[in-house]
Amino acid sequence: MATHATRATDAHERATRTPIAQVARELEAELGQALVAVIAGVSDRKTVARWVRAERRPRREAEARLRCAHQVWQILRAEEDAATTRSWFAGMNPHLDDEAPARAIQRGDFRGAIGAARGFGLG
Repeated sequence: MATHATRATDAHERATRTPIAQVARELEAELGQALVAVIAGVSDRKTVARWVRAERRPRREAEARLRCAHQVWQILRAEEDAATTRSWFAGMNPHLDDEAPARAIQRGDFRGAIGAARGFGLG
């Protein structure tokens, strides 16, 4: 059985290597277009649809947010179902001073979001 550290390392490698359109597609399918737009820091969720269809590429900052969210999503999905994962991203998180992880990623707190995902369910 894979350890938490192994899953986190695998998630990082996959989030780094996966084409950005596929990252956007997988996040949209699991989290929904509106939540992905929040995470990426864009006001129009149609922008997410353009990324998914590879019509446009996200700006560098948005791409970094999407890749972080993808890494976090993989860490969580290794142990949790889709509904729990969606709820985790949108809900207040005590490891992030009651901020939603989606908002933490949006403002660039990647380390905090990844740490909160690694610690989820451990105590």
